[in-house]
Amino acid sequence: MVVGVAVCGELTVQTPDQHFAGPRLGTPKARLLLAALALTHHQPVSTDRLAEIVWEDRPPQDPAANLATLASRLRRTLDPAVITPGLSSYTLGRSVEVDVDTAAELLLLAEGRFAAGEPTLALAGAARALDLLGDGSLADECVGPWADAPRREAEELCRRARHLHAACAAAVGATDDGLPSARAATLADPYDERAHRDLVRLLVAAGRSAEALDELRRLTTRLTTELGSDPDDETRRLQLAVLQGGTHDEPAAPARPAPPTRPALVGRRAELDRIDAAWTSAQTGATRLVLVSGVPGIGKTRLLTAALDTAAAGGGLTLTGRCRPSERSLFLQPFAEVLRPVLLSQPPGRLRNLLGAHLPAWARLLPELAELFELGAIDAPSPELIRRQAFDAVAGVLSSLSVQQPVLLALDDLQYGARATAGLLVHLADRLGAARVLLLGAARTDGPAALPPLPPAAEHLTLGPLAADDVDELVRVSGQAPRAEEIRTRTRGHPLSVVAVLRALASGSDGTPEDLTAAVRAQLRPLDPTVARAATAASVLGTLVEPPLLAALLGRAEADVVESCEQLVAAGLFVPTGARYEFVNDLVQEAVARTLPEPLAVAHHRRAIGLLSARPERMAHHAHEAGEPQRAAAGYLQAGRTARRNGAVADAVALLTAALTDATHAGDDALVANVLLERARAHEARPDFAAAEDDLAAAAPVITATGDARLQMRAEFLLGGDISVARHRTLEAVLQHNRTGLLRAAELGDPVAVTLFRSRMVVLECSRLRLDDALTLARRGVAETRSGGTRETLARSLDGLKTVHAYCADAESLAPVITELLPLLGGLRVPWLRQWALLESALVPAAAGDWAGARARVDEALAVNRETGYAAYTGFFLAQRSWLARLAGDLDAALTDARRAVLETADPSHPWWYATAVGCCASALLELGRPDEAAELCATGLEALGDEVGSAYRLRCLAPYAAATGERIEETDRLVAAIRAPAGQAWVPGADVYDALARAWVACGEPHRAAGVVAPLLAATAHSWRSIHERVAQRIPATSRAARSAPSAGTGR
Repeated sequence: MVVGVAVCGELTVQTPDQHFAGPRLGTPKARLLLAALALTHHQPVSTDRLAEIVWEDRPPQDPAANLATLASRLRRTLDPAVITPGLSSYTLGRSVEVDVDTAAELLLLAEGRFAAGEPTLALAGAARALDLLGDGSLADECVGPWADAPRREAEELCRRARHLHAACAAAVGATDDGLPSARAATLADPYDERAHRDLVRLLVAAGRSAEALDELRRLTTRLTTELGSDPDDETRRLQLAVLQGGTHDEPAAPARPAPPTRPALVGRRAELDRIDAAWTSAQTGATRLVLVSGVPGIGKTRLLTAALDTAAAGGGLTLTGRCRPSERSLFLQPFAEVLRPVLLSQPPGRLRNLLGAHLPAWARLLPELAELFELGAIDAPSPELIRRQAFDAVAGVLSSLSVQQPVLLALDDLQYGARATAGLLVHLADRLGAARVLLLGAARTDGPAALPPLPPAAEHLTLGPLAADDVDELVRVSGQAPRAEEIRTRTRGHPLSVVAVLRALASGSDGTPEDLTAAVRAQLRPLDPTVARAATAASVLGTLVEPPLLAALLGRAEADVVESCEQLVAAGLFVPTGARYEFVNDLVQEAVARTLPEPLAVAHHRRAIGLLSARPERMAHHAHEAGEPQRAAAGYLQAGRTARRNGAVADAVALLTAALTDATHAGDDALVANVLLERARAHEARPDFAAAEDDLAAAAPVITATGDARLQMRAEFLLGGDISVARHRTLEAVLQHNRTGLLRAAELGDPVAVTLFRSRMVVLECSRLRLDDALTLARRGVAETRSGGTRETLARSLDGLKTVHAYCADAESLAPVITELLPLLGGLRVPWLRQWALLESALVPAAAGDWAGARARVDEALAVNRETGYAAYTGFFLAQRSWLARLAGDLDAALTDARRAVLETADPSHPWWYATAVGCCASALLELGRPDEAAELCATGLEALGDEVGSAYRLRCLAPYAAATGERIEETDRLVAAIRAPAGQAWVPGADVYDALARAWVACGEPHRAAGVVAPLLAATAHSWRSIHERVAQRIPATSRAARSAPSAGTGR
């Protein structure tokens, strides 16, 4: 539990449930004690010091005892964790957050973000700091010498926050946001020249230059007359700049020496012409995709760079990034890195408009946006929808950016990218249409195939060696013309090899290097040893060089490492990328790594493991290279789990396969089992149910060997769900997995797992049409969770009870359950269950004949289904809407929805949804007098379902087939006779089954048997569902109905 203490303005305390201020906090002495502790940054304060603060010069006879009383009262009033008593001291509890401390942390982070070129995030951080600090004054309790230092600290924090807020507002053009804080800073200190400069810049940006000049004149007069001093140089420069019509008064910050002018690209004229043509086409409003491929070092990156230079020179917005090894678990990381600076340079209002409805998806890609817009918790939809929403979010931003200026987005090293990254590139080419965007990708031909099939409009450029004339030109320009033939022969026109040889010769090599590694050695040799060691250590970390990480690896100061990196830039081995560096080419990085003795490389890898614990995929790579397979497997497992949750399930499978290799090598059975279970979940999400079942089969003996009850429970949960159902395992077997899992969960004392298993068993019993057993089980679950469960366990138990009532279409019992369940699901943010609750709530108005109300509920359920991405259920939902339309008499709408339902479930990987759709469509066709079509459709459905599907789903295909063909009537009758419903109830949503079987018996001349079939349904719908009751009653001659005795409990037969 987090408790908030505010000492700025008024002393208050906020617990999760209550707000305390003034006398509610306690006596003045108690409040003074709390304030004193709050201003010590969680450091212990001795009882002697506290006595001086609380009683000044008149302490009581026993200060320690009196302090103990005050502290005890505060702990009793607020929470025991608020104050921690020590042997002879007191400390503010670790779970307590103090506003001034929080503001200091926010401000420090915001200042760092502003320095890193992220003014939008910095603006939000400064605003939150100011919200906490107010005007910088402390509460009335904070008086006396003891509070002087904290008071000055709060005032200085407020001054810094106002300055930063104003500077950020100016940077992003949010003048209206920045002016109040800038004005407040000048009022707080009329002599603060920096505050006045902030105000002036904002006034000029708002088009109020005359007011800005008046502000500067007043400041000058005040300084001269009251302090006898002149404005400083910065203020004078600003005044001159405003007079000249601008505010560019600040001296330029020291910058890295400009790299040498990039030489013209030698060769590749034909390839450049094709890219230029694609860029011209994109500028006119036709998105294009060009993929450049070739062997490593053939010049792909250089070609992309030349294309980017051309686009930038022509006024295009150029975005460039690259994929890196060990980043597959970071969902769409290259796109996030490319677009992050563009997005975070926008004013908050403009940024929100730019992101629009895609803001939640972007907040998953860039968590800082959730902080910026205070989004709170974001619903976690299905992995497939996370992926789809992210793809659409990126497409939306690129399309919007291209309205202002054409966009060239280039991604290098796609061979290292996640499948999701490559998939998005192709998706953009297909989706952006008329947007002014050119997409460029580069991939090594010796790497894994990262791209899915390219769309027809995409171009593929394959780079080969340079022509002999081009090599000679490079050699001539470098002053090595006499060696042209030797270099041409040795490099065979490979551009990187040519460049590396020329650099080695320029660095003093005696002869032409034999290969790239030799050339790189020659480049390293003349460097200072510390610089060379920085290069070799960096090569262990990969192509990206992060100075803080490299400094930690080498045990050197970060500034020293940056100096080494700059020398490596000058040597042609590194290139700067903002605050980081990269090797000029991954082949160069590999060549540098080959210069390391293996023991030293292993030592670097081992040290990197600890430094990268927060980045599990990269950590796992280093653990693997260091010969620590157990840690490698654990890292890959965590990375794979993250990828699955982010919707990158194909990448999750690849990462988990790597984890399995290392876990097996480590001989850790528990780790192997965990990896197999997680990979089974990833396969299930794809969906590849056969692969998922294979993983579970492989895990079974390993789990048995571990004897780990929790692993056994997790395996039973997976085997007791969609995997086994989709693989056509018997429902009894599926139920048994859930029974076993339920026992394991109870033994482990896991109430949530108990509820999950029991709710699933309810659904399975319903699918077998043992509705009486399902109702007993569901009621038991609700009773248990009401007496001692949580909101989550109660919601899941109510969901099970809701399912049984829905199978019986018992509107009277269903309505109160839905009324209680929906708010619980909304609070728990469980959209997967909410869509089903909304769907089945449609049965309540439908039972009363309110077809418009019922359809509205189904439509709402379909909307949630689309939002959450559980596409497998869409066909089932459409089938429900079709059935309701047919009951309402709208056969055209019913058949349209039914056909859509069949199409949505046409790949019957999950037989339940397909059976429902087929049965619904066949029933509509029967009603329209088209039995041949109905029979053909049902035959297809029965073939796909197999024999192991539950009665509720098999009957949906079997009964209309019997009615259409006159075949398999006895088989259908046996299954209907086996339905077990609570007394007085029936399987009302299966009314089509009862009706079709009755038709079949009537057609065979056995109306009495038909009457026996529908008797339970007629009894259950005597007072509701009049449409069903009347339709079914019309099928049976009155004499046959009268001849039947009253139905018995259960089936009524």
